[in-house]
Amino acid sequence: MSLYQDCKPNSWQGRRDGQSKERVHQVVSVYNLDGNTRTFSSSHTIGLLGFACDEGVSRNLGRRGAALGPEALRKALASLCLDEKFNHKIIDYGTVSCIDENLELAQSALGEKIASLVGQRVHPLVLGGGHETSWGHFLGLKNFLQNKRWGIINFDAHFDLRPQLEGDRGSSGTPFRQIADFCKLKNMPFNYLCVSIQKHANTASLFEAARKYGVQYILADHIHQGALPQHLGRIKAFCKDLDYIYLTICLDAFSAHLCPGVSAPQPRGISYSQFSPLFKEVLASQKVCSADIVELAPPFDNDSRTAKFAASIALDIIQENSFVGIN
Repeated sequence: MSLYQDCKPNSWQGRRDGQSKERVHQVVSVYNLDGNTRTFSSSHTIGLLGFACDEGVSRNLGRRGAALGPEALRKALASLCLDEKFNHKIIDYGTVSCIDENLELAQSALGEKIASLVGQRVHPLVLGGGHETSWGHFLGLKNFLQNKRWGIINFDAHFDLRPQLEGDRGSSGTPFRQIADFCKLKNMPFNYLCVSIQKHANTASLFEAARKYGVQYILADHIHQGALPQHLGRIKAFCKDLDYIYLTICLDAFSAHLCPGVSAPQPRGISYSQFSPLFKEVLASQKVCSADIVELAPPFDNDSRTAKFAASIALDIIQENSFVGIN
């Protein structure tokens, strides 16, 4: 079985109300990346790419299920309604899968596909997958970000700065430490802002790692306490000196009643009303070069609540015209 499969023909179906381009499924086209390249002159081409993998979650002792996330997210996204003036291209490039527990090979394959998309002037929106997605995602961006001013904004309950496992094996808990160590080795900057950190879900060692790597963060407890202008100011200041932002959204940042279908549900996670202005501030920077949504675990998702919520975020990213190409 190949690590890469193009999009299933029945992935994009749904209700029609008479007009040709009112819902997402009516505007998505599909394309196979194997052996094919094309460059888009438009700056409004969004490329969906699945990463069907939860091996990193398993290695991190979380509950599996995220490998089913990409298809569930596609299904939830398909019938969402588009803005009247929507004029972007959305292309589904299929899915990279993890086979035989070989996470490293799957991450490398994901990186190759993302590099291909960026090289074709397509803006990647990756549908995870556990948060091990982020290391593979970065592998696809790294060559384009050399000598650039760039950073990572992660909405997440966890820093994901854990040391690699024995044998230099990664997990869903290690991606940003892997990125930080790579950047140090290559003399690249490592700018990382993590929003909605849970104090009870990160050890003292992880807070020390965050200090060591110069990580900026906003605690979930502080978001619950208000002070929205202060948090917006932190995000705006982080974005100000950067040209490009890799945006990653881990669904375990949100309250468990809103997002039950994740590997590590958070009873004290943030709400949509708390998330939305912070998220919109990132999009408003118009510096997002690539994005992903991770940790959707459909086997635990009552009434597909998490999938539907994740799909609404994906559509916001698509419609807000927030992407910028890497020059």
